[in-house]
Amino acid sequence: MPNFEARSAQQPDLDDVSNLVRFKGCYYLKAVHEETNANGWPIRIAIIGDVENTGELELRLLGDNFRELAKWSGDYVNLEAAVKRYNGGYFFYLAWAEVVTDLTSNVTTNFFDQAKENEHQELEFGLRMRCETIVDQSVRQLCHDILTLFGPDFNSDTLRRLLKVATTRHADELCVEMALAVSEIEKIDDLGFVGSILSNLRNQHPFEIWSSRLLGD
Repeated sequence: MPNFEARSAQQPDLDDVSNLVRFKGCYYLKAVHEETNANGWPIRIAIIGDVENTGELELRLLGDNFRELAKWSGDYVNLEAAVKRYNGGYFFYLAWAEVVTDLTSNVTTNFFDQAKENEHQELEFGLRMRCETIVDQSVRQLCHDILTLFGPDFNSDTLRRLLKVATTRHADELCVEMALAVSEIEKIDDLGFVGSILSNLRNQHPFEIWSSRLLGD
């Protein structure tokens, strides 16, 4: 059993939390499910992953807390987790959580409302500002890189569509939509361009989204 010390940390890697008693950070909520323990009691578990998808951890959901958490699966959450010990060992439980998209939704919706009737420059500015709020560094950087590929053929209708995606969908989906838009408008081969840039991300969720679309899932 780990040698617990009175230690806490901010944004630790999930494969390096074994000696912590508490930690805070922003993590990817992979799934929430219920299973039965050795005594036959149902337990609820949230599975979280590092922002860059390098590790994962199970967190117990105690009592009736976080009943609505499952609907945020596939999103990023700011959270605090702590250790609970018992005779047979220990587990981490979720002490507090806040969905990251809740923090930015008002800001990005305002960008959309202000920009939807304006010209090309304002629409692109709104999209750029949404990209600034993306938590995952690799996805944020790729979105900024894709923005530099926007040429004169990117009309206001295309930008308005992307900005609507930006204010209503997850950042990973926005990244995919931006890459597809560049591929379509600039007449770049879809498989060669989109697949290449998405597969190079440390966070492979955008690539998985794109792959699922190709397979018709």
